[in-house]
Amino acid sequence: MINPEFLAKVATDALLQEVNLAPKPGLVDPISVGAHKDMTKDTFYQSIEALRPYLLAYAEAGSRHNGTPLDLFNELRALGKQAEDAMMAATNNINTHKGANFSFALVLGATAHTKWQHSRSLALLPPNDAPPHRSGLCQPRPKRATLLR
Repeated sequence: MINPEFLAKVATDALLQEVNLAPKPGLVDPISVGAHKDMTKDTFYQSIEALRPYLLAYAEAGSRHNGTPLDLFNELRALGKQAEDAMMAATNNINTHKGANFSFALVLGATAHTKWQHSRSLALLPPNDAPPHRSGLCQPRPKRATLLR
């Protein structure tokens, strides 16, 4: 099972790396505010800190989810609205990560859920030492002459 804390850390690191990447003509980075006169790198740092607990909440929601995909989406959507409110409060209503927040809600929730489901079904997989073509996971590749017929 994948650790929700790990997923949240990876997402947080990605947001930090994005804002710290320079130069990004027209975009906020440590050197310039680009075309965004209302944002600075510090605005992005405040936003990331506000989103951090929600990134974890998305992954935790996915890892414990046991219902339909629509139920998970609705749970992530409700958390996402709370995260957006926290981000807007932290940045004085400056939209720094609205798109990233939505994307990470889906990606983290789905990834954690998929990994959790996968860990429950590991018993169905063949042993690690079984040849792949015998396990049914892949078939032997046809010879070139067969492909040309």
